[in-house]
Amino acid sequence: MWSALLPVTSVGRDDDFFDLGGDSLLVLQVFDRLAEDGRPLPRPTVIYRHRTLAALASAVDAAAGPPEAAGVPPAARVPTPGDEPAGHSGPFPVTPGQRGFLLAEAMSPGAGTWLARLRLSGLLDPDLFQRAVDLLVERHGMLRTVFPAGARPPVQQELPNSLRLPVQFETVTGRDAVDERAAAESRRRMDTWAWPLVRLRVLTLAPREHVLLVHAHHVIADGYSAALLMRELTEVYDRLTRGETPLPDPLRADFRDHVLSAHPPAGTGTDTGLPTGTAAVPAEGAAPYRPPVLRTPARGAA
Repeated sequence: MWSALLPVTSVGRDDDFFDLGGDSLLVLQVFDRLAEDGRPLPRPTVIYRHRTLAALASAVDAAAGPPEAAGVPPAARVPTPGDEPAGHSGPFPVTPGQRGFLLAEAMSPGAGTWLARLRLSGLLDPDLFQRAVDLLVERHGMLRTVFPAGARPPVQQELPNSLRLPVQFETVTGRDAVDERAAAESRRRMDTWAWPLVRLRVLTLAPREHVLLVHAHHVIADGYSAALLMRELTEVYDRLTRGETPLPDPLRADFRDHVLSAHPPAGTGTDTGLPTGTAAVPAEGAAPYRPPVLRTPARGAA
């Protein structure tokens, strides 16, 4: 599986996933493929602690039964949702990528958003579509995330899962109208400290022809994660129309888990709010900038 996803021809048991070119997006693809077997799985963040093929295989086996049965000591057991304190809703660090988007937003407001048009075919029930969106907002913390203004270092905060993201529905005539609505939406500014950081608008051209405008900030969703969310949205909507249980299996991990797995636990005295492996800057490094004193050559100097 690794050799199929990673840019390598062969993989050994002791090879490191990230040394071979793996990243957070490929981690999700690995676990998507593992999930096809229907076996119980640990959270995807386990790969950050079990980076080699052999170590990950042991962790996956451990998720199917008692840790000792798979040769994994209890201390290495993969955490489950029940291990977390109830109602964990405090702020948590941003990733280096998010820090870059926040900086870009500060330098050029509005530059950090993207807008996509998705074609929807078939009859659309607005109430059920809104219900599907509500379920996804409740399920995915990143859809409820804001970045408090003035926080140093920057942090992100998940808002309560009772929030409702209203979808705008409108009937339009012709593709020109769709272009106009898309252009107008793209000009709407998003402030990273204010919710929501994603907006949805359904434009109906005909009873069975619709365009979904998705306008979001890069700081909460990249192209791959957005594609996964849209796939899940259509799946949940289809289940609702059939009267089935709307939500798929519970999440094994979310973005918050991924971020916290890369930071020292709170209270250890080592949490700097910086990404793992980043050295803290000495206090004098943050002193006001003093321009150098320019010296002119003495008269008569060669």
